[in-house]
Amino acid sequence: MGDGWLESDGISARDLPEWARKDAEPTASARIVLSEHGLAWIDGRRAVIAPWSQVLGVVVHDPSDSAEPRPTAYVLVPRRPPSAPWLEVPAGYLPRDEREDVHAFAARVMARSRQNAYRVVAVKRPLLPRSELVRRVVAHEPIPGAVEVPVGRGPTDEGHARLDIGAALGTVGGGVGGALAGSAWLATSLGPMGILVAATVGAAVVGGVVTYRDRWRRGALAGRTTRPRVLVLAPDGCVVGFPDRVRGFSWDEVTRFVAGTYQPFVDAESRQCLEVRVADDAVAGRIDATWFDGPLELIVGIAEAYRRRATEA
Repeated sequence: MGDGWLESDGISARDLPEWARKDAEPTASARIVLSEHGLAWIDGRRAVIAPWSQVLGVVVHDPSDSAEPRPTAYVLVPRRPPSAPWLEVPAGYLPRDEREDVHAFAARVMARSRQNAYRVVAVKRPLLPRSELVRRVVAHEPIPGAVEVPVGRGPTDEGHARLDIGAALGTVGGGVGGALAGSAWLATSLGPMGILVAATVGAAVVGGVVTYRDRWRRGALAGRTTRPRVLVLAPDGCVVGFPDRVRGFSWDEVTRFVAGTYQPFVDAESRQCLEVRVADDAVAGRIDATWFDGPLELIVGIAEAYRRRATEA
C-alpha cells in the first residue's frame, strides 16, 4: 500500500478502469460505482478509486435544518492531505433507482469494508514517538499515512473574538512566534488552528490580525503553503489543537472521540464540540464544532474509524 494513502486520487475520469465505466448512465458526470475491485467516485473530469482494503467505513448525515431533504453519505478513506479523508456522496451520485435510500448504499459499503478491513499500520515504518509526531505536525512535515480533518471558520460571535485571532495567526507565517508562544496571553487566546502553528508565527502579524482574519474568512488565504490544522490522525497517534495548547496522543491513550456540548464562557449558550476521551472516560479536551469543515457526526466518524483500525491492527 506504499505510504498508506490512496494511490488513484484525483485521476482523470478518462483513465478509469473498465469496471468503473460499466453501466454508467449516459448523463451521469457525477456518480459512485461499487465493484468487487473497490469503489470509484467520479465527479466530472476527476475521479478517485479506493480498494476495499482502504475503506475505513461510511457516515450518513441526515440534514435537520437544510433545504435538501435527502441525506448524504461520506465514505471514509485515507487521502493525502490537504484532501479531506472522505468522499462526499449525495443522493444524486447513486444510480437512479437507489437515490431514495442512501442508508442502504451505506450498508453495502460497510459490509464490503468489513470483509476487507483496512489496516492503518500497513505503513511499513517504525511508529513515531509522541513528541516527534507533534514536532512534525507543527513543522508541517509529511507523515506517511496521516490524514487531516479540514478546518472550519470557527466561532463567529463576539464572545469568541480571541479564537478568530488564533485562526488568523494560524494562516500566516513569521519568524519569532516561539517567543509569543511562551506568553500567557497566547496560551489563552489562540484558537486551535493558531496553536498548531504558533511556533512559526511572527510578532509582526499581531498588528494586522484583524485584516488577516477578515481575508481568511473571505477565503483569500486558502491554499497557502502553511495550512492551519486542528486534528491530524496518523498511524502513530493523533495531534489535536485544543484552544489552549497543541497535544499529541498515542493510540493506546485515546479511548474514544465523542460529540459533546460545552459552555465557552459564563452565561454562554451551550455549543457542540468534539471531545477527546482518555482513561476512565475522562475528557482530555474539547474543540468547538465550528472549527471543523464538516458535520460533527462526520468528524467523530472519521476519528473513531481511524482510531479503531489503528488499535485493532
